[in-house]
Amino acid sequence: MNRQEYMDALSKALESFGSDIKDEIISDYEEHFNDGLANGKTEEQIIAELGSIEDLVRELKDLKDDNTSDNGRSFENFEKEAKKTFDDFSKAFASFIGSMAAGVTNGAQKFTDSASGYASNMADSLSGSFGKAAESFGKAADAFADKSVQFAKDVAESYKNNRNESTCERKCDAEKGEDNSADAEDIVMSVSYSDVNEISVETDCADIIVEPSEDGCVHFDCDYDATPSQKLAYRIEYGCEDGKAYAYIKKKSSVSSFFKKITGPEAIYVKLPGSVDKVKLASLSGDVELSDVTLDKRADISTMSGDVILNNLSVRDIYASTMSGDVDAVNLTSGIAELKTMSGDVEIDGNVINVNTQSTSGDVKAKIAGARKVKTVSVSGDVNAVLEGIDGYSATVDTKSGDINLYFGAESHEDVKRGSYTFGTGACEVTATSVSGDVVVEA
Repeated sequence: MNRQEYMDALSKALESFGSDIKDEIISDYEEHFNDGLANGKTEEQIIAELGSIEDLVRELKDLKDDNTSDNGRSFENFEKEAKKTFDDFSKAFASFIGSMAAGVTNGAQKFTDSASGYASNMADSLSGSFGKAAESFGKAADAFADKSVQFAKDVAESYKNNRNESTCERKCDAEKGEDNSADAEDIVMSVSYSDVNEISVETDCADIIVEPSEDGCVHFDCDYDATPSQKLAYRIEYGCEDGKAYAYIKKKSSVSSFFKKITGPEAIYVKLPGSVDKVKLASLSGDVELSDVTLDKRADISTMSGDVILNNLSVRDIYASTMSGDVDAVNLTSGIAELKTMSGDVEIDGNVINVNTQSTSGDVKAKIAGARKVKTVSVSGDVNAVLEGIDGYSATVDTKSGDINLYFGAESHEDVKRGSYTFGTGACEVTATSVSGDVVVEA
């Protein structure tokens, strides 16, 4: 089939959709032919990139049917879909804040998992649409991300303002005077444990900074420059049982009735020996950073509005998530790496077998050696994947209003919109999607 035959068949197939839709698609496809021919492509190559007319018609029929269906994902129903997504997200956020207020320490991980799930569902909803609606979808996705990140910023700012206060005033009984209780002196800032194979650190506002240990022991060191009265405001606990060491740093639930101002710990420093198998690190508004660390099994990392920073980390599996911060991994060696953020950027550089990166409105950049499976998703940001040390890849790609460019040595597919493409052996499985951003895959 040549260009004229393809366009005649397309024109006939679009007759039932009305002149506006038909003219728009015909114009778009003619432009694609002109651009492709100008870049040295043959008509057959361009037709392969544009894809099946039957698939296009089926997609348009689904979209048209959705205009009269409450269950559809059409442009007319998008506002309802977006509202539901955001309502679900708000419920997850409210649940998370309630959990934190009640002292439940695993809320951060549950929240970020839920938020990532809602973002993924939103991306799935958006990717089922076609045409000029993509521009509106991208704008709606940006608005969704802006609202979600504002939640995190408001909460984080509150904690950070409290943390940065230089004084703390306690309301006490005038007859008893100021109570610098001995209890404050009993608070331990630093501890060490031997024979540890698993650790857990949970904080509300403190940064978590993890570095290698030089003596084979696990060390916890809380950076808390405060008066004894201020230290009473925080619950700081350490422990170790059956090879599992933990550090727990949270503001006490009753503190609001005693203090006008509260100073929280700046950071907790953790030193790890190479014998540790697993770590679980969770902070509400602090950053989480691991440098020059080796773990035998798994790392679970979550923060609400801080950044996740990974430098020279070697681990079998890592799962890291933040709501409004960035995820930055340099020289990461891992079997599985799942890195997610709502509105920040994700950047990963390393040797990873199975990669899953996701952002709602930020960009995703991945430079991976030796990968077998790579999934990169953004709703309104750009996606860029550079694959090294492979002899081919099979790519499933999609964008609604951005551009897609695929490269493998001297081979390329440029300015495509959606589809599946195989280079070389096709051994590495790649999925790269964005609703309104650009997608680039290179190997």
